[in-house]
Amino acid sequence: MKLGSVTLIAGVTLAGAAVAGPMDNVFGNTLMIVEDGAMSHWYINEDGTFTTDQGGSGTWELSGNNLCITLAGAEPSCGPIEERQIGQKWTEDNGKGGTREAMLLEGIVKH
Repeated sequence: MKLGSVTLIAGVTLAGAAVAGPMDNVFGNTLMIVEDGAMSHWYINEDGTFTTDQGGSGTWELSGNNLCITLAGAEPSCGPIEERQIGQKWTEDNGKGGTREAMLLEGIVKH
C-alpha cells in the first residue's frame, strides 16, 4: 500500500486531547488498512501525530467535521470523520476510484 493515499483514516473519529469520547477508541489502538492486497497498521497519537508500520509518519488535526492528515513532506488531505468501535470493520473510498477495507484493532498490533 502506498502511504501517499492519506484519506484512509478519514473514517475514524479523532479529536483533540481536550475532548473526551470517540477518540478514546483510537488512541492506544491500531487502525488496520487493507488495500490492493497489502496490509498496513496505523498508530494514532493524542499529540496530533501518527506513525505506520511501513515507516510513514505525519500529523493529524480536526477541521470542523473533517479529519485532516498530513504525511511528512506531503500536502494535507481531509475527509469527513465518523466514530468507530474496537473490532468494527468498514469499507471506504480510497481516493483512487476504488475501495479499501479498514478495522480498528484493540491494542498496538505489530506484524
